[in-house]
Amino acid sequence: MRKIRELREAQGLSQRDLAYRVGVSLPAIQRLENGEGDPKWSTIEKTANELKVSVDHMMGRNVESLHLAKRFSKEELDLMVKFLEDMRSLYTPGT
Repeated sequence: MRKIRELREAQGLSQRDLAYRVGVSLPAIQRLENGEGDPKWSTIEKTANELKVSVDHMMGRNVESLHLAKRFSKEELDLMVKFLEDMRSLYTPGT
């Protein structure tokens, strides 16, 4: 998963460094970064902890969007998006 690699590199860690800190093999970190296999939940949690982010952030999920999506039906969300697009076109200079 691209986000994990970005977070690791931003902290100056190699895959080997992260694997050591998490307590897993180098191939386990490689599979995690590539979105391959089915990692143990404990590996996901430990990796997020070592990268000093939440699991949701590490996995590239926007938690607020998930909560919003649960409150409204698909039709309601589609109407909101349409409304926002219409408003943007009205108030965007040059359109």
